[in-house]
Amino acid sequence: MHDFGYPCSMPREILVDGLFVDDSNHPDGYTGLYFFTDPDQAGAGGGELPPAEQRPFPYKPCRKLTVRGLVTASGKPPQLSPNSELQGATALVM
Repeated sequence: MHDFGYPCSMPREILVDGLFVDDSNHPDGYTGLYFFTDPDQAGAGGGELPPAEQRPFPYKPCRKLTVRGLVTASGKPPQLSPNSELQGATALVM
């Protein structure tokens, strides 16, 4: 959880156009890149995070991610995020 002292938000819409990702040197079990990390993942300090609605400085995800012309060296399809709430809040258009 990031505490910048104010509410944080991503842009409502993000466009990724013509991106090459060299993910050819990946670990076993790699399932493809994530566009967004898990914003609820505990940081280096570990421990449980309070529910999003109880945090003093909430994080507002983008609503729509449009991806065109993405090529990955691994050939694996990209994924939005490991966070299920973010997956439900953000539309991925490819």
